[in-house]
Amino acid sequence: PAADETEFTYDGSDKTYNIPDNDAYVVINNVQTYAGKYIVSVSLKDDVHYIWNDGKNDTKMYDFVIAKILVPVPVPEHTSFIFDGSVKTFAIPQDEQGRYTIGEENATGTLVGTYDRTVTLSDEINYAWADGVADVARTITFTITTGSVEKPIAETEHTYTGQPITLVPENDAYTVTDGVQTDAGEYDVVLTPNEGYTWVGGSTTPETIHVVIKPAQVTKPEVTVTEFTYDGTEFDFNIVENSGYTIEGLTKGTEPNEYTVKVTPKSNYVWSDGSGADAEIYKFY
Repeated sequence: PAADETEFTYDGSDKTYNIPDNDAYVVINNVQTYAGKYIVSVSLKDDVHYIWNDGKNDTKMYDFVIAKILVPVPVPEHTSFIFDGSVKTFAIPQDEQGRYTIGEENATGTLVGTYDRTVTLSDEINYAWADGVADVARTITFTITTGSVEKPIAETEHTYTGQPITLVPENDAYTVTDGVQTDAGEYDVVLTPNEGYTWVGGSTTPETIHVVIKPAQVTKPEVTVTEFTYDGTEFDFNIVENSGYTIEGLTKGTEPNEYTVKVTPKSNYVWSDGSGADAEIYKFY
């Protein structure tokens, strides 16, 4: 009998290698279910009184092949991520027909690195990967690469206000050292990329920003009269109190005398006329 030229593929049902019925021979092994290569044998029932039309009376053998179902390797929508401190989900498409299973390991990740997930054929006898790779289990690799952040541009001059001043704001991508100050002075603010981040360009070297908080300016007391004539009343020397300086000495007087008043800028203040922070001496008579 002629060979069956049908191409068979596993689908869970019985497959029959078709050999025409004939009372003169017996067909063995021509019905199979699972993928594989089988041998169908056809033997004469009476090899004494019958021969094949090729003049022989041997058992004829036929290759009966049931091909495996070809399963496409799943392709994730994203396999590469950039670090930002959040949890990344390494999603692999599910197969609605259940032809492969996805391992639970490395389903998510946060830190910079590579993460391997495993996809395994659920039936290695009847399924094969469509790309021809023979391995039953396949590895799909996900990566989280280093995040990058621009170096901040900070204002380098401030003026004392009495309140904390943020010289460089905090950021999730880098750590700010000495970034909040109150008093007048010069400060080196150090910025260090956090784990998983680099500066744009790839460097992780800490960045230093030199910042100055200038003293606040305070106006000297304006004194127009320094000489008085005794008349029994109290004279006010017009030294007005101010939060920016301290006053030492009497600012009022009644008796004839020489009065000395010392006015000194407080810490973080200087005189507005540019004379610095030296004490100002006033004398009244």
